[in-house]
Amino acid sequence: MLTVSFKPRQSKHVPKDRRHSLYCTVSIDAIPAVPFSTKIRVNLELWKNLHELVALDDRIAKEVLRQTLDIEADLRQVFNDLRRTNSVVTADDVAREYTGRTPTFLKLFDQMVEYRVKTFKITKGTVETWETRRKNAAEFIRDVLHKEDIRVDYIRSTLEDDLIMYFNTKGFKKIHVSRQVSAWKSVMSFAVKKRHLKYNPLEYADVTIPPPGMPKFLTVPQLEKLSKLSLPFEMRIVADIFLFQCYTGMSIVDVYNFNPEEHIFRELDGTEWILIVRKKIERWATKPCKIPILPETRRILEKYRSKLPVLSRWTLNDNLKVIGAMIGYIGLSTKVGRSTAGTFLINHGVRLEVVAEVLGHANVRTTQRIYAPILVETVKSQTLHLMA
Repeated sequence: MLTVSFKPRQSKHVPKDRRHSLYCTVSIDAIPAVPFSTKIRVNLELWKNLHELVALDDRIAKEVLRQTLDIEADLRQVFNDLRRTNSVVTADDVAREYTGRTPTFLKLFDQMVEYRVKTFKITKGTVETWETRRKNAAEFIRDVLHKEDIRVDYIRSTLEDDLIMYFNTKGFKKIHVSRQVSAWKSVMSFAVKKRHLKYNPLEYADVTIPPPGMPKFLTVPQLEKLSKLSLPFEMRIVADIFLFQCYTGMSIVDVYNFNPEEHIFRELDGTEWILIVRKKIERWATKPCKIPILPETRRILEKYRSKLPVLSRWTLNDNLKVIGAMIGYIGLSTKVGRSTAGTFLINHGVRLEVVAEVLGHANVRTTQRIYAPILVETVKSQTLHLMA
């Protein structure tokens, strides 16, 4: 049974003799929804004696009564409409439908990203990642649900299976499927935070990121071959920039930001280090990466007088594919340089904590997770003589 009640909400900042906001509460079977404002403002004394004043033909009282009766009639109409399409209708469903407070998924997605930009100051790259996930979500809604958008209160837990099936069919890798589902889960959590929903229907969705496989890296013989390889002028520059990555562990973005005058430091004993904060974590990094300048790193710095040429990422990766084929590595890219550095250090007996500091990992567990397969092989190779 649906009941509708009204009550002024007295504000401590408004004197009692002034007008106060009138709130409406919808209840079904004695279970109330969250009260919502009717946008009507009434004097407390008038509301207390409303029916008596109506009987006395008070114009203001009659208008207030008419507005509340109209609201109640509209709410009952909403309730009847919802019952025709839903087996179970709650008081919150009626209130949300009437007030139009329930936003659609894509609209809330945009609000969530805007909130994260303002609150957490997420980087441009992260915003672009969210925009890609929003685009994929819009395609799912169009292709599977056959809608332009969907209200968040219509989303159920069974949607997780539809999401996984859809993105698997589209050829997404398992890690990217998990991230798409995670994006939907984040938006629904934001809906709960903003009190559009009481609970997140995707709260228990499995968004576990699958463990990484073997890191892609160049072996020492391949590195040596690349150093000595005879190449055309531009390709030689590309090879040297890549080798610089392999011996420093810097991402290509950090290579672009590298300035010897700012980032190279000499200790009292003459040892030189590169101290640079990774672009990816600069907002929360507490200290810079401490990168040793190895002989090969020094050779490259001296060759270019400490100022590496700047080439676009596309130029680098296009040339690296050709160079990789020359040294027996298919699919060489700038990403391989950073993982080569981690593998190089681990295979030369550098402790995991030190590798984490060089690579700028916030937690050594990150290093351990990425390079776990390498660690197994290293332990095996370095203890094999003990088993003989």
